[in-house]
Amino acid sequence: MQEDHLTELVRRNNISEIIVHLDKDINQVNGRGDSVLLIATRLNYRSLVDQLINLGADINHENHRGTSALTLAIFNGFFEMARDLWISGAKVVRPSDKEADSSNLVHTMTYKQNLRTLEEQARKEATDTIR
Repeated sequence: MQEDHLTELVRRNNISEIIVHLDKDINQVNGRGDSVLLIATRLNYRSLVDQLINLGADINHENHRGTSALTLAIFNGFFEMARDLWISGAKVVRPSDKEADSSNLVHTMTYKQNLRTLEEQARKEATDTIR
């Protein structure tokens, strides 16, 4: 499947069409290693991301650049989507996990600041729940 075709398919934001076109394998990837979940995350399609999670998409898949859906959501400041992925079991990638790859998004100031914000939000929610 051509990567442009996979991206265009996700842009339509229709889970039924995606399932039919991918022959029920929602973890197919394009030439860059981007899965449907990664593309939907990049496009900020939260409802589609939630549907893909519920259908069993690989939430920890990394593309050829070592980027996962959660890493991308954190980097872009899509905090609600990042929270959904995190709660669903996606692994939070820290700079120490990617020491050998200095070009990875986790080494950017934006990622580090957004990760701190996400963690602070999670702590606040946990504290509010206890009260």
